[in-house]
Amino acid sequence: MLDNGVPVGLKNSNTLFIQVLDLGLIVPFAFLAGILLLTRNSWGYLLASVVIFKVLTLGTAVSAMVVGQLLAGVEAGLVEAIVFPVLAGLGIVLTFVLLKNISEKPVNSVVPAVAPFAMSPSQKELVGKL
Repeated sequence: MLDNGVPVGLKNSNTLFIQVLDLGLIVPFAFLAGILLLTRNSWGYLLASVVIFKVLTLGTAVSAMVVGQLLAGVEAGLVEAIVFPVLAGLGIVLTFVLLKNISEKPVNSVVPAVAPFAMSPSQKELVGKL
């Protein structure tokens, strides 16, 4: 910048928008999801599922970009050719594990309190058995 040249990374664009999103949103959300998962907070599970799908889509998209560059004869970096397919594979495995372990039955659910006058006799009998 001091020599009035184009800053590194801005050769064909005017901002580093994608890098800002990755480092400013995705990475903090991933850390937050990890911390919430370690504390077994329900928000951690929700946020982690979003982060897992983001890892899957990001890894797959950049891997496809690297393949496209190689097919077009453009030089691709070794880091991109190794790291992003690994991320895509990790995203596939984690997405499979996540989807496999989703169940419809509630875990540790609490039966909500219902006013006695709003229940039929059969409902009162059912609640009494709980």
